[in-house]
Amino acid sequence: MTVADVLLWRNKKQTLTVLLILAAFLFIFIATGYTIITALSKLLLAASIFLFIHAKLPEKILGYKIEKIQESKFHISEDKSHQVAMSVASGWNSAMMVLSLLALSILGAASFCNMFIIGVSQCLPCFCRV
Repeated sequence: MTVADVLLWRNKKQTLTVLLILAAFLFIFIATGYTIITALSKLLLAASIFLFIHAKLPEKILGYKIEKIQESKFHISEDKSHQVAMSVASGWNSAMMVLSLLALSILGAASFCNMFIIGVSQCLPCFCRV
């Protein structure tokens, strides 16, 4: 597929596919004002609702057999879940270490006199009665 094929409508199927993708992108992100996180969360919500409804359907509806997704496709082993949990914990610990170092560097850049003035101005309303 080349750009010329799409722009000059040489392959109508590819051109319509590109136009539909661009229209969906325009509607999802520009017209509704969603961010990528919002759009992904709504997509995951719709997929989980679809899977839940699909799991609750009977085996046959009006004579048509509905293929079910096997439960083994959704099974995660204990080792895999432990690896994911350790990865999340490691990422969290690394982020907290970086943020604590950033907070210490900000505190270290301020002078003791400025810190005292900020501390007194923040604590003073706690001790005053109105």
